[in-house]
Amino acid sequence: MSARVLLQELPSGRILDWAVPLTGADAADVLSGPRGLEGSLPEGYPHPVLEWGSALWVEDSGTFHGGGIVTTVEHQDRSIRVGCVGVTGYAASMPWLAPREDLIDVDPLDIVRKIWDHLQSETGGNVHLTVDPLTTPVRVGEEEREVEFSTGAGDDVSFETGPFRLNAVDTQDLAKTIDDLAASTPFDYVEHTYWDGENIRHRLELGHPSLGVRRTQMQFDTRVNLSVLPTLGLDEDTYASEVLLIGAGEGRDAITGHVPATPARLRRVAVLADKSIRSRSAAARVAREELARRTTHGTVSDLVVVDSPTARIDELGPGDTIHITGPLLTGAVLDHWVRVTEVTRSIDDPSTAALAVIPAD
Repeated sequence: MSARVLLQELPSGRILDWAVPLTGADAADVLSGPRGLEGSLPEGYPHPVLEWGSALWVEDSGTFHGGGIVTTVEHQDRSIRVGCVGVTGYAASMPWLAPREDLIDVDPLDIVRKIWDHLQSETGGNVHLTVDPLTTPVRVGEEEREVEFSTGAGDDVSFETGPFRLNAVDTQDLAKTIDDLAASTPFDYVEHTYWDGENIRHRLELGHPSLGVRRTQMQFDTRVNLSVLPTLGLDEDTYASEVLLIGAGEGRDAITGHVPATPARLRRVAVLADKSIRSRSAAARVAREELARRTTHGTVSDLVVVDSPTARIDELGPGDTIHITGPLLTGAVLDHWVRVTEVTRSIDDPSTAALAVIPAD
């Protein structure tokens, strides 16, 4: 990759500099979150770089490899430290200021499109983002009513249901609204940037229930292309031998899911709450999934990989699932499937990448 960095004026979209001297720069691609870019400009850089008034984009032969809207500009000694967030970060801390909407029986992805239509319809708010037309069978929002029933254990449960509301009082962070929908539906999203003629445009790729590919042909081995031996273990808040999940309702009337296991170590119980869960079967399912994530064999959260014939970094993206293997110096042996949630690469040395990973389902 022989990349250049472009400086774009916002909201006009005009390119101010086609070869920005950004040094020490790292570009990050993120699963279900905004991209990121950080780096330093030299003292006396002649073009204006303004928070929320500029964007920096990493481009190589027509392909974009990251960048975002400038959100921080810090003058440090003889350099200017710049931080950028991808276009989806524009929605963070932005309220819904269109007329109130009470949505019933609506696809969550239609709400995502509605949010971006609203944000980009306002003067000075068009970031030129197109949202995929994907749909899901999931529906949110109901007629307002009070639900009362008895659980299989004989407990009475009551709570109110209602429309999915978009208004200035209840919806003051539209990025959080999207992320909450992504978690509950579920769906993933990834940002893409591309040329549309002479204009820079963006696409929000959607995937239900998830994005990414299981990379069975790639090899990630501590003896081959993992340049830094990863840390394997569990912190004190991660390990659990059973999970108690508390759903809708209050006190003794709450929906609960309890999944125990026969511990090989001391018994530890993880207690979680999710008031959107309204049935015992759903609570038990989520509790089982959570217990599976809290494996007793240890987890890996960060990897540094080297580009190699058996694992091309350019082919790896957020959401992909990879297998890591090989011995550690302590005598432990990696044999883990993990899902990539972030890929960070240096502009100056793209032959390596730092990966943030989570245990694969």
